[in-house]
Amino acid sequence: MRWPAILALASACGFHHGALLVDASGDDATDSALADLAIDDPPAARLCNPADLDLRACFAFDGDTNDGSSYGNNANATGTAFVSGYRGQALQTSGTAVVNVPATTSLDIATMTLKMYIKPISLPVGSARMGLIDSASRYRMFVQAFGTLRCAFTGGADYTTPQTVITMGVWQRVACTYDGTTLKLYVDGTMVGSQSYTGSLPMPGTGMVIGHNNPTGENFNGAIDEVQVWGSIVAP
Repeated sequence: MRWPAILALASACGFHHGALLVDASGDDATDSALADLAIDDPPAARLCNPADLDLRACFAFDGDTNDGSSYGNNANATGTAFVSGYRGQALQTSGTAVVNVPATTSLDIATMTLKMYIKPISLPVGSARMGLIDSASRYRMFVQAFGTLRCAFTGGADYTTPQTVITMGVWQRVACTYDGTTLKLYVDGTMVGSQSYTGSLPMPGTGMVIGHNNPTGENFNGAIDEVQVWGSIVAP
């Protein structure tokens, strides 16, 4: 096999090739060269970068509810289960499941990006809703009736999409951002609604919950994966 073809194959398989040795011609590689290829970091490591101080909480949910950010905002969970996720494992919440992140100043943020993958088993109807994330009502995101998406913060912007944007039984990435002037909602990277509002996010708070509402329950019925809370605006 020609060396460029080996490089292309290695790149397609997610390998690094910085440490490879080639023969004197620079043309062909020995069979043993492929053994030197290193596998990329696991999904949890790619998701949660503790060197990025803007990442305030990061949950891969690969068998635990530990925070992979530098802030160590580990969650306490009861009534939950781990199921097959968008990548690796995910957290399943329903019924009376509770996922609490204790109060911390690291979650007192001036601008925000909330994002996660969700896979609903059902959707709320009528006036019902299902909580995705709620930081003591400071900033929060819900699946509302029939698959609409809502994001809000206390005393400020509060927006619900006028159309259904959430689908049962499939993984989809939902996100909400606020930069001090505009609240924006996204599904799979596409903006599905926005609301203009100039103001500040309220702080301090009393902790954060995932997969339900604080304090009234309204649990999400399905699986949640790769939850991130940022103190800045990042790609949704």
